[in-house]
Amino acid sequence: MLEEKTWTGNGYLLYREEETGKQSDVVMGCQLDGEWMAQFHGLEGAFPPDRVQATLATLRETNVYPYGAIVFRIGEKGGFLPGYWGEAGVHFPSSIMLAATYLYHGHRDFGLELAQRTVRALVIERRASWDSILLFRGDNAEFLWGADYYQNMMLWCLPAAIAGTDLTGPCHPGGLVDRMIKAGQGRAS
Repeated sequence: MLEEKTWTGNGYLLYREEETGKQSDVVMGCQLDGEWMAQFHGLEGAFPPDRVQATLATLRETNVYPYGAIVFRIGEKGGFLPGYWGEAGVHFPSSIMLAATYLYHGHRDFGLELAQRTVRALVIERRASWDSILLFRGDNAEFLWGADYYQNMMLWCLPAAIAGTDLTGPCHPGGLVDRMIKAGQGRAS
């Protein structure tokens, strides 16, 4: 149903009402979160690969700002109220998951760049590495809402995506977690 009813040729609609024909032209920045979840858990992708590539290209053009990927790119039709997300709101964990999705799908340089932009907003621009901001503006990194630090632990999904593995990869011999444990025990790997 999703593939038949909401695919636009370059991404997925936020919604489409069959009864009225009404549909949104808002581009949702986290529309591929299911794809990230599948890759991170070592499963087959959630979406057709060609549609993932087309959607990633669209999101790069529409939702990526200097300080991360915004959640909602308001369309020309308007009529959508994003609430506290604002018209340029970057949700830290969503931006990191999108960066990982780029990494998993062959866009290594851009995935790393998006992750860097997002972390830079939090740590350098906002000086909030320990008092983690959950939502900030993608155009100027200004605080919008929240200090839900546990969600920002999504940052730790990146080592697996960078290595091109699922979530178990960093725990394998020689992986990041394995190296950190050995370093803490005073043994180099």
